Amino acid sequence: MIRHIIRGIVLTAIPVFVFGQIGLTPRGWTAAVFFLLVGAAAFYDIDTKQIPDGLTAAVAAAGAFAFCLFPETAWWDRLLGTVCVSVLMLAVTLCREDAFGGGDIKLAAACGLFLGAARSLMAFGLATAAGSIYGLVRIAAGRANRRMRIALGPFLGVGVFVAFWYF
Repeated sequence: MIRHIIRGIVLTAIPVFVFGQIGLTPRGWTAAVFFLLVGAAAFYDIDTKQIPDGLTAAVAAAGAFAFCLFPETAWWDRLLGTVCVSVLMLAVTLCREDAFGGGDIKLAAACGLFLGAARSLMAFGLATAAGSIYGLVRIAAGRANRRMRIALGPFLGVGVFVAFWYF
C-alpha cells in the first residue's frame, strides 16, 4: 500500500516539475512523457528485477521524438549516447556474468538517445555510484550479502533525471 502511494506521488511529481521548468510546450510534454516512462521502468524493475522490452522501446521512441524538439543536442551526440554506456555495460557483463541485466543495458541505450553522450555517461556514473552505496549499506546492516542482485533501473532513472536537469 505504501509503495503504491509513493509510486503515485513520484509519478505525479515528475510532470509537475517538468512543466514548471519547461512549460506546457511540445518540449515539456516530450520530457514529461520520457521521464514518466523511465520512472515506470524504474518501479517495474524494483518489483520484478526486469524491465520489459516494450517499455524500453517507448523510452527510445520518446528519445527519438526529442531529436527535433531539443536541437541543442546534436543527432550524432544522441547516437553516441545510445552506444557509449550500453556497450560499456555489455562489455562488463560479458566479462562478469550477471553484472548488468539485459533490460538495464537496453534502458541505458534508450536513455542515451534522449540525453546524448556526456549526460548519458554522467547518468550511468551517478547510477552505479548510488547503487554501490545502497548495496554497501545493506551489506553493512547485515540485510544482504555480496551476491545480492540490485535493481539498477531506479538508480539509472535518478541518474538520468539529475544528468538532464543539472548537467
